[in-house]
Amino acid sequence: MSGLDAIGRGAVILLGAVVAVAVGTILFGVVPAETTLGTLEVLLVVLVVVLGIVLSGRIAGQVFPGYNVAEVSVDGAITQSGDSPSPLPGGNSAASDDIVEQIEKADADSNAEALILNMNTPGGEVVASEDIRYAAEQFDGPTVAYATNLCASGGMWIASGCDEFHAREGSRVGSIGVNGIKWYDQFIETVAEGRDVDPETARETEARIYLGTEAREIGLVDTLGPRDEMEENLAAELGVDEIRVEEFEPERGLQEKLSVVATRVARGFGRGVASVFVDDGHPNGRV
Repeated sequence: MSGLDAIGRGAVILLGAVVAVAVGTILFGVVPAETTLGTLEVLLVVLVVVLGIVLSGRIAGQVFPGYNVAEVSVDGAITQSGDSPSPLPGGNSAASDDIVEQIEKADADSNAEALILNMNTPGGEVVASEDIRYAAEQFDGPTVAYATNLCASGGMWIASGCDEFHAREGSRVGSIGVNGIKWYDQFIETVAEGRDVDPETARETEARIYLGTEAREIGLVDTLGPRDEMEENLAAELGVDEIRVEEFEPERGLQEKLSVVATRVARGFGRGVASVFVDDGHPNGRV
């Protein structure tokens, strides 16, 4: 958030608090016949102040947005509704219905000038993957597919709908192929066109997984490096000093929120343990 935006948001929130104090005092202090505020009146004033701050904070967020880029995650095996079990033991399911809804929500948000798809998926259902790819392709602004750990099969299909595909050097990328000749040919055509590579080159990568460095050499990804570099490239494209990212995600119940947090903690722990077995700072190439 820029300095001017921060000052503007703070001013709106402060103004809202002042107005709330005034309204609360008038309603529950001056209006009653008693001129001295009692305990009940004080509590009511505090309640009005809190509500005023909350409302002014929401108004401030609309007038002085804290973000200019939307981020939507594709995390887990891709299914239509998320009800289908993941093919991987203990794996998540990425519901295309929810993901498409969040992309469309971001597209309708005038504050979101660009879209990042955070990709960590082994692939999944063909139609579900195509729905996400099409939604990303229709986004009105620059789009970047960002591969964190794994972007395979249906993940490649989705990434082909983005303007840029950025991966980490140790990201695992590829596995272009599906069951059925009709879908296979369409998959090859979609990836070749989206990644701007020769169809035969895409065909030769069938079912193979590449580390980010190898994927860059054959044209499956556009750029390599840490997330900071991806954000710098996107900022340059938008003509701003830095991007401010807002995660767009579906509303979750308490149990689902706790499950997501537990999964992220487990992954973080797993990455820490894995790093012990990586020599000389280079990623482990086994897939």
